[in-house]
Order: sequence, then C-alpha cells, then structure tokens
Amino acid sequence: MVTRPELARVLGRSVRSVDRLEAAGTIKPVAPPRRGRPSRYDLTRAVPAVLAHEARPPAAGESPRDSYYRVQAAIGETKLARDRRELLPRAQVVLEGQAYIRATMAQLRAIPSRLIRAGVIPRASEPTVADLIREAQEEMARWQSVLDLERAAAEAPPERAA
Repeated sequence: MVTRPELARVLGRSVRSVDRLEAAGTIKPVAPPRRGRPSRYDLTRAVPAVLAHEARPPAAGESPRDSYYRVQAAIGETKLARDRRELLPRAQVVLEGQAYIRATMAQLRAIPSRLIRAGVIPRASEPTVADLIREAQEEMARWQSVLDLERAAAEAPPERAA
C-alpha cells in the first residue's frame, strides 16, 4: 500500500499524471482519503493496470486529450444508465441468479416423480432417472465460465423434433 506521491515515484510520473490515471478509471485507490489521511494504492494492482493502459495503442489520429474525452464520455454514460436505473447492483443480480438456479434445480429433481405420475416410466426406473439428473446437476455445478457452457452445448446431442 502506497500513497499517491509514492505511486507517482514508482511509476516515474508526476502526481498530476497519477490523478489523470485515476480520473480515467485506470487505477483506483484501495483506501480512499478520509479525515486528512491520503488515498492508498495497492502496487500489485496499480502498476499492472498502468502498464496495460500504456500497452493499448491509441486509436488512429487520437490525441491523449481525445482519449481522455472518450473515457470521460464512457464514464458519463455509465453514470447516466445507473441514474436511470438501467444498471442493477451486482449483489441484486447475484441473488436473483442464485434464486433462479435453486428453482431450476428443484424442478429438475422433481422430474422422476412427475414421469411416474404421468405413466411415462415405471416406479422401478425412478432411481435410474434420479441418478441421471443428479449427474447432470453435478456437471452443471462444475461450469466456471462461458467457455464451459459453450463446450457443454456443443457436446450435447441435437434436439429431437417433437
């Protein structure tokens, strides 16, 4: 954890340059200033963020000022979307997603008994169907990324026409 002047020294920049990087959203203080205490930055986050920012080539003919205005416009659009309630808080999205998954899993677990009541399978087949559904749920629980979802979709057998 370092202060803004210390971060400027590490980066070989001026404090004003660090201010610009923060305003552009390239770096963020881990501990914002409070009661006379300066902002604190995590070097392990700030330095790679600045290096990645510098590695990005500017758009053709774009000056640093143009880049700054483009970033400010993007920040403004995000704030406007938040004010219009077009963006949802992350916690709300996570909670609603988890509730959806729990309801989906409950519906899947109910399939064997529903198949028996509908007369599609005999009662003796219920454990086998329940095991197949449990295997599918365990596989789904292992998915960690969109790539896993795409891979699972590609490996799935084609849907049959009803």
